[in-house]
Amino acid sequence: MTETRHIFWTGGFDSTYYVLRSLSEGFQVQPHYIQKAGDGRECAVQEVRTIEHWRTWLQSNKPELWDLLKPPTIVGKVPEEKGVREDWKRAGAGNKPSDLVGWQYEAMSRLALSFDMFDVACCAEHGGRLQRNLEAVKKLPGADRLTFPLVDTTKEEMLAWSQAHGFDLSPCWSCWHPKDGEPCGKCRMCRERIVPFKRVTPRTRTKLSLIFNVCNRSRAEAGERILRLFPNCLYSVLQSLIGFPGGCQVVIVDWGSTDWPLEDWLPQLFRQFPDVRYDLVQPDGVFNRGEGRNIGAASSIGEVLCFIDADMLVTSGQFFRDGFDVASHGRPVFPICYNFNNAQWSKGCWRGGESSAVRGAGSGSSGNVFINRSQWQALGGFKTKGDGFERWGRTDIDFRKRAFRQFGRVERRKTHGFYHQWHPTDPAWLDQNIPAEVGADHKTARKGRWADEPLPADAVVLNNRGDYLGDLVERFIIGGRKS
Repeated sequence: MTETRHIFWTGGFDSTYYVLRSLSEGFQVQPHYIQKAGDGRECAVQEVRTIEHWRTWLQSNKPELWDLLKPPTIVGKVPEEKGVREDWKRAGAGNKPSDLVGWQYEAMSRLALSFDMFDVACCAEHGGRLQRNLEAVKKLPGADRLTFPLVDTTKEEMLAWSQAHGFDLSPCWSCWHPKDGEPCGKCRMCRERIVPFKRVTPRTRTKLSLIFNVCNRSRAEAGERILRLFPNCLYSVLQSLIGFPGGCQVVIVDWGSTDWPLEDWLPQLFRQFPDVRYDLVQPDGVFNRGEGRNIGAASSIGEVLCFIDADMLVTSGQFFRDGFDVASHGRPVFPICYNFNNAQWSKGCWRGGESSAVRGAGSGSSGNVFINRSQWQALGGFKTKGDGFERWGRTDIDFRKRAFRQFGRVERRKTHGFYHQWHPTDPAWLDQNIPAEVGADHKTARKGRWADEPLPADAVVLNNRGDYLGDLVERFIIGGRKS
């Protein structure tokens, strides 16, 4: 007799993968879907349609699997079980990102209890809230009726298996706020599921992904000056990537910049560099350094990830070649930049001291890093404000320390051709260049400056060129039009 697997199927990436895998392994599958009575949300409508799409596709293309798939049980109202809802809510099951788990797990537990079902598969992948809080969840009423088969499986692994077995998971539905029947591309589900996994295929994998997390760094006012920090940075990076072997991607996470909207100049700039792919991600919500970097990583396709602050400057392609080479061999790299201390770029210092790979940590900035994809996944990304990391820079230091503790070796070295552009460093200036509604926290922004050190030989050519470079970049991007 064929064994039956009960699976909560939403039409999303994870649950669809598990349905297809279970069928391919010879299991009979009984899908369950919870739809609140009168639920007219477009996402709920699209989820049901997606389930029907897969049933029709299997019938036409994989009839031997379709024979194993039972019609889905669509439940409009889950019967109440005494005390279950209250216990889950007290533990923190709800709609907020800070909750223990989503509301659906409480509903799933009641459904399993009501219909006396056991081993009902709830499909949430590696790295999410469920995995972090699994032991607490298991103690809640009805949770013993559920199984969580994917908490140790990454989406890359799901995608690799699906492609190897002839399944295209791109039609899976994971959007909370669709528009005209199409994914919005901005909600957390789109960012974490649909967007990256439509892109991450063996055909499109590149060697290096550069990730920027920005808000209002394109035309920032500093007295009478206009600082084009991010355009300067990006232009210098693209010039330095010319000839990089193996392909590059640039991911830009923009939190609603208003000083010079990125859509107004990014396309013109990247048309001059057709060999570099770029992806612009514009999440809703407030600026968050750790979360923005995690969003960028989720949309990346490179074997090595390079996180760069939006106010840096790169003048040598060797910077990327060396960083990629060391990181691809299993040692994260935290390059030390030369920091310009004045608006004329004539004085500066090295931003932190070197440390050996054995000692690992060292002092100074930690915001720029090369790390390979497997090590990034092992660390679980950057901590976010929601994790208690509100202070500016704290999430970077935490990431570097965790990398050292987990891998035993990180590299910190002075890196020629890598600079930090001058800008005011007092919290008032930093905050005025991020909209008030963003609510960035710069409590620990550096005041004053480090002691001056001699300019590196390759930095002398930049002496007093900050304004010139900004004008050059603006003319290059918009063809001479000034505003």
